[in-house]
Amino acid sequence: MFLKASVVVTGGFIILPLLVATGFILACEWAGRRLGEGVTVRRRRAVRLGAAVLAWMLVTALIAASGVLRRFDATPPPFAVLALAVGVVGIAVPCSPLGR
Repeated sequence: MFLKASVVVTGGFIILPLLVATGFILACEWAGRRLGEGVTVRRRRAVRLGAAVLAWMLVTALIAASGVLRRFDATPPPFAVLALAVGVVGIAVPCSPLGR
């Protein structure tokens, strides 16, 4: 049995990730400007980041909408695998050339 979330909670789960993704792309743009990178380099990076972030959000949204993340009886639970993937990406991005 699953309870229905309110419109505010559902909207928050949509708007907050979009705001964080937008903030990430804008922060990379700001950092590139502070480093003196050219407009072309910054624009190319913003497009690549936007595409990667959009792909990540679409994949996780599709997985969540399919109900796979609700399967806590599986070993390991799919939600735990997603949480691990988020942690790995969260460590890999700052350690990548983008983070430097």
